Amino acid sequence: MKSEENLNAADLLIRNNCNTSSVHCSYYAGFQYSKYVLANYCNINYEDQEQQSKGRDSHFFVCQQIGKNIDNKGKHLNFIDYNRYYNKLKMLRKKADYSENIINSDEATKALIYANDLIKILNNTFQIL
Repeated sequence: MKSEENLNAADLLIRNNCNTSSVHCSYYAGFQYSKYVLANYCNINYEDQEQQSKGRDSHFFVCQQIGKNIDNKGKHLNFIDYNRYYNKLKMLRKKADYSENIINSDEATKALIYANDLIKILNNTFQIL
C-alpha cells in the first residue's frame, strides 16, 4: 500500500537527517490512506474521488469527505482529531514543500506521529484491521 511505503520512507528519511523530504512522505501517507478509506469503506471509489474534486482542491475534497463519513458514524471526537492531525500535516507539508525554511528533526518527527495517529483514527473509526 502506498501509505505504508510513505510511512517507511518518512522514517528512513528522518533517520538520515532528510527532515524536509520526510514531511512530504508523512503527509502523503495520511492523504493516500484517506483516499483508500474513501474508496473501500465510504463508497467513493478512486474515479469518483477524481471526478467529484475536478476544478477544486482534491486534498480538500478528500479531507471533507472523510470528515463527513467519520461524523456520520457518530464519532465526532474522531472527526475533530482527524481534522486536527490532517491540518497540522498539511501546514508542515506546505512549509516543507513551498517555503525556504528548513524542517527540523522535531517537526519531521511530529509529522510522522501525526500521520500515524491519523491512520489509527481511520482504522478505529472504520474498524480496519
